[in-house]
Amino acid sequence: FILNEKSVDELFLFNEEICENLNEIDFKLNSLFDFKFNLRNDIPIKALFLENKENNETYFYVGILLHHICFDGWSYPILIRDLQAIYEHYKSNSSLSLPSIDIQYKDYSVWQREYLNDNKLSKLIEYWKNKLNDFENLNLKPDYDLRPVNYDYSGSDIFFELNEQTTECLKKYASKLNISLYSLLLSAFSLTLSNFTYQNDIIIGTPVSNRIQHEIENLIGFFINMLVLRIKIERCNKLEEYIKTVSEEVINSQINQELPFERLVKEMT
Repeated sequence: FILNEKSVDELFLFNEEICENLNEIDFKLNSLFDFKFNLRNDIPIKALFLENKENNETYFYVGILLHHICFDGWSYPILIRDLQAIYEHYKSNSSLSLPSIDIQYKDYSVWQREYLNDNKLSKLIEYWKNKLNDFENLNLKPDYDLRPVNYDYSGSDIFFELNEQTTECLKKYASKLNISLYSLLLSAFSLTLSNFTYQNDIIIGTPVSNRIQHEIENLIGFFINMLVLRIKIERCNKLEEYIKTVSEEVINSQINQELPFERLVKEMT
């Protein structure tokens, strides 16, 4: 269902509180971030405004919690940009200039349903079912011997940086082959997985922004889609041939990226 403006105003309560010290502020913000949305009753955004006075100075803090159903990584800089513009507007009494928005997220939802009509949807489903026919599960050896009785699905992040010299060499090599840096790194990653699993048919999932239309470039919302890449490694191919094959796979998958991933999963099960 679609809420009208009055209903949204009633649901969207911007809590304002005065805090005695920084510890209380930390507690309030952590409590906000631990909030669990009930999407049957809550709108997917919650905000908190905190005021603290110390040494005759007044400090303000704003906490904003957004459910991922209405927000993606592309939306973050849009939100920060708009908040900064609004803040400067009220701080210096300057004119407020924000990029015009021709459509809202609900307009995009309606367009997507109409665009993915039976004919278009059938073609996309046919492409992906053919693409993923007889795919192999990745037989990557886990880093444990026995799965524990009690476990959760939380994972870990591993961060690393390539030095400037290596990065520049990779960019030059990608330019030489007329491919993207992403395709080059994906080639190396796929080859690494192949060497660890002894498989020559590798399936990799990668998120895409799915913001193909310029009308939604400045729109906050959840547009992201998961793209499935199938990398087949022919050991007889030369390295550059293999890398270009990976690049072609990325391009073809992006051309057919409009099928929602959840629909693809449904069709494949």
